[in-house]
Amino acid sequence: MARHTHEDAQKTRKAILDSALRLFSRRGYERTSLSDIAKYAGVTRGAIYWHFDDKRELILELCNRTDCEFLATDQLIAATKPEEDNPLKCLREWMLAHCEEKSIQYFRSSFFLLLCNIFRGMVDDDQLQKRFVELVEARRQIFLDIIKNCVRKGQLPKNVDVQAAAEYLMVFMNGYVSSLRAAFSSGLVNNFSLYVDLTLNQLKGITHELVSVHSSVRV
Repeated sequence: MARHTHEDAQKTRKAILDSALRLFSRRGYERTSLSDIAKYAGVTRGAIYWHFDDKRELILELCNRTDCEFLATDQLIAATKPEEDNPLKCLREWMLAHCEEKSIQYFRSSFFLLLCNIFRGMVDDDQLQKRFVELVEARRQIFLDIIKNCVRKGQLPKNVDVQAAAEYLMVFMNGYVSSLRAAFSSGLVNNFSLYVDLTLNQLKGITHELVSVHSSVRV
């Protein structure tokens, strides 16, 4: 009986998330209420509160779910693990997942645009924006951990500037996603594996010495 109850709870949770995704995508965050989501999912508001504290937590969970579903997050996390022998390969596979058809459609979806707008502060919820900024910072930390792991495994030289290399990855991936949204190009997708390999290879050259020289030239 306990197993059946757990399965029912999981089905209800999924129905709530699926309904929230549809309504947030169509109406936006501010114009979608928990009552709307409950009605669309065929559950009560109490059922939503059983699974989620508020609408803010609901969209954060959706953000996490879509990230796992479309972007091979398991590979990204695996690349941070000390027991992973080939973190650079895991990172590469995570990056390449971004040019799969399902990922491209996700990046070009109205829901992803909503997430971007929340991060930019275009939704009237300062606390939610703060949480999204924290998510981006958490991703930056993951990149830092991956670079450090690659150094430990000998896949990147010991004099790599970890901070600069992580920022470089962030810039590359953000630029790719922005390009997909702004001006979709089949060439961008077709050549993406080449761009990924070039980017990963360039990480080897982002050394403390290079960053120091560049900083002194800027000054």
